[in-house]
Amino acid sequence: MQLLPGHGGGRLSGCLVGHLRIPVLSFEVRQYWRIPRACAYFGTGGSRVNGTTIHSLICTRQLEIQQEAVCLKARAFLFFNLLPRSPPLSHRHTLPASQWDEAMGRGPEWYQETLGDGRPVIIYLHGNLGTRAIHHRVELVKILSAAGYHVLSLDYRGFGDSTGEPSEAGLTSDALFLFNWVKKHGRGGPVCLWGHSLGTGVATNTAVKIQEEGSAVDALILEAPFTTMGDVVVNYPLTKIYMFLPGFESLLRSIVEMNNIVFASDENVKTLTGPLLILHSEDDDIVPYHMGQKLHELSLQAKKEYNTDVQVEMISYNANLGFSHNNIYLDPNLSNVVRKFLQNLRQ
Repeated sequence: MQLLPGHGGGRLSGCLVGHLRIPVLSFEVRQYWRIPRACAYFGTGGSRVNGTTIHSLICTRQLEIQQEAVCLKARAFLFFNLLPRSPPLSHRHTLPASQWDEAMGRGPEWYQETLGDGRPVIIYLHGNLGTRAIHHRVELVKILSAAGYHVLSLDYRGFGDSTGEPSEAGLTSDALFLFNWVKKHGRGGPVCLWGHSLGTGVATNTAVKIQEEGSAVDALILEAPFTTMGDVVVNYPLTKIYMFLPGFESLLRSIVEMNNIVFASDENVKTLTGPLLILHSEDDDIVPYHMGQKLHELSLQAKKEYNTDVQVEMISYNANLGFSHNNIYLDPNLSNVVRKFLQNLRQ
């Protein structure tokens, strides 16, 4: 959920508080808070996918899924062996060495069939900066792939190669559409939503929608999650400077709400009934650590209220590790943490 200048605004435009008539704010806000007309914190989503970065993922394949008037692009990172060289496939899709020969020349139907092998499928919902090809996202996908999971990494509408304009409802719709698509082709295998930063709001929204449809997400992993978008805005370092101004906080929150950018994960987790794992670093300088703690507390309260034994867990990372907002993938034990969490789904 980075708010940085000069990082690929692409098709997105506008300013969250661009109409504030406070001279001292005008330059800083316009430089740091580029957002779409109806979508805060999405202002860095328009840059193109970096092919060099994506190609560092061995044997991946591009998926293009049509939803209404939006063409979603995702990468499928399937199976678990990452090998030292890239196979001559125009679309790459991670496979173990034993399947390389079999994969040569195969079309998209064959790749879809591999989703039905019973292995867990992780749908990765990234944050607002750039695309699925950002370095820390690619590195996380490598780790998950090496651990034996299918990984589908989605660029929402208006991000990367995907068409359309982003909004909270639109991003949630994209994730829900991909989830249902995976469920259709996965034939009963567990499907986990993994959200990072902005993606955690998308993930909890999607999980609620899935429950409303009469089902439930098999597992939910929230990395550096926030409570609400309004909470993130008022806790951002730049805005804290101006909190002494009367009515400033309420003004910021009202602007977020007027643009229908809520992502109320704090309310969402109160209704969710599936397994939940929260990952948060104490030195997160974008989404404060206490927000992850709050979501964990709310989830435990809901678990008690529903009188269930559903798995609810939070892994905290000491500030001395320096993982901050984007680098939890550097935890050498991360694959074991995820494996333990997902293995419990089958018990």
